[in-house]
Amino acid sequence: MTPPPSPMPLRRLLPDRDGLPDVAVHDLSQRSQVLSPGSAFVALRGTRAHGLAWAPEALERGAAVVLWDEDGTIPAGDPRYVRVPGLRRRLPELAERLFGAWPADRPLVAITGTDGKTSVSHQVAVALSGLGLRCAVIGTLGVGAPGALAPTGLTTPDVLDLHRHLARLAREGFAAVALEASSHALEQQRLDGLRPTVAVLTQLGRDHLDYHGSLAAYADAKARLFRMPGLQALVLNLDDAFGRRLYREHCGGHRGPRCWTYGLRDAAGSGERHVFARDLRATENGLEFEAVIGARHGRVAVPLFGGFQASNLLATLATLLALGHPAERALAALGAIRGVPGRMERFARPDGPALVVDYAHTPSALEAALNALRPHVQGRLWTVFGCGGNRDPGKRPAMGQVASRLADVVVVTDDNPRDEPPEAIRRAVLDGCDGAARVLEIGDRGTAIEAAATEAGPGDVVLIAGKGHETEQVIAGRAHPFSDRELAATLAARAPEGNA
Repeated sequence: MTPPPSPMPLRRLLPDRDGLPDVAVHDLSQRSQVLSPGSAFVALRGTRAHGLAWAPEALERGAAVVLWDEDGTIPAGDPRYVRVPGLRRRLPELAERLFGAWPADRPLVAITGTDGKTSVSHQVAVALSGLGLRCAVIGTLGVGAPGALAPTGLTTPDVLDLHRHLARLAREGFAAVALEASSHALEQQRLDGLRPTVAVLTQLGRDHLDYHGSLAAYADAKARLFRMPGLQALVLNLDDAFGRRLYREHCGGHRGPRCWTYGLRDAAGSGERHVFARDLRATENGLEFEAVIGARHGRVAVPLFGGFQASNLLATLATLLALGHPAERALAALGAIRGVPGRMERFARPDGPALVVDYAHTPSALEAALNALRPHVQGRLWTVFGCGGNRDPGKRPAMGQVASRLADVVVVTDDNPRDEPPEAIRRAVLDGCDGAARVLEIGDRGTAIEAAATEAGPGDVVLIAGKGHETEQVIAGRAHPFSDRELAATLAARAPEGNA
């Protein structure tokens, strides 16, 4: 690995400030608990408290200096506290000065949407790498090359971590990055200072209303991405109402970024820059369809399950085209794409049901997953899911309604209850279960998954929804090791009863 830059004297980091302590810093961090000696601790006012509350801890851990700019109380006469007016808006500038900038001539693809960000970011990275452009991912599953990711804990890191990651990836020789842009990150301006090459929309559904307050505010946060400076192209989903709104807002004139669009069907008047699917088929080996790009077309066959994956693949194809890759090469690059951990990930059980682990944790995502799996089902379609605590309570009955309408058997269990009573969350889900499905309630998630996998038979499909790639379950505020993927793999490898 290429070493990071050398420590920088504080006077070079802040050349417009006088009277600075004679120290050098090698890092900038807003998190005192992971700060390394010789760093500058950045203390800003948050939604609950001021970062200055953690300054003593940061100094104990070896911080060389504390940077702050808003009202707050600091120890009198301590030169290690340096006030920087406008610090929040200056963070991208300081990060680039210390870490280095992502090169302007290397593609930076930013993907936003309620669902599909992780899948599309990985697909873009795999496809670009296949085209000779070594591409990294920054997102929900971590940072790095697909298959070799270092976890970060956030879909989109904070502004300092994001610039640090990009600078490191540039030093390590990555020629492109596919970045997940969450609504929280866009609202909190974590992408400030970046100049994405292409902005991609997957779709807009209901999520994070506990944070944004309304669907309109949530949509407005997503829309920020498509107004970022330096954009060369937009990739918009015309199957989605929000995508059509963005198309009307940004793609009507001759100035501004180029617009590419995609959808599962043709769109009247969309022209040569619309990509759509024809003759979509679900097979026992995955998906097959014909991708149509204006007058050109090509066959796509991938081992991915769920028809919505076709939409993700079309988004990826449109992104490759927006970056200037020829249609023939872009279509060929899709052939190398495989599944993403915890995203419609199938675990085959000999002479038993297929277990599918997916991150679907919103009503729209659960509906899409169940509808996508139905063509692959020869027997019964099961789903095991719960809802997270301390999150939007309005989606709980909605998810129960979706599951009981689209599945044959529903097992309501715990997701991450966090600080809420698990039984109250399950009851809210059960209140919405007004469909024809058989409905069971089993609180312990491991027991629920095992019960479904044991009772389900050959030809059945069991969708284990909500947690996907996660390796912990948060109960009563404490994180406990738990992995849907590991349990599904264990159950799939187990011989059916009577065959042991």
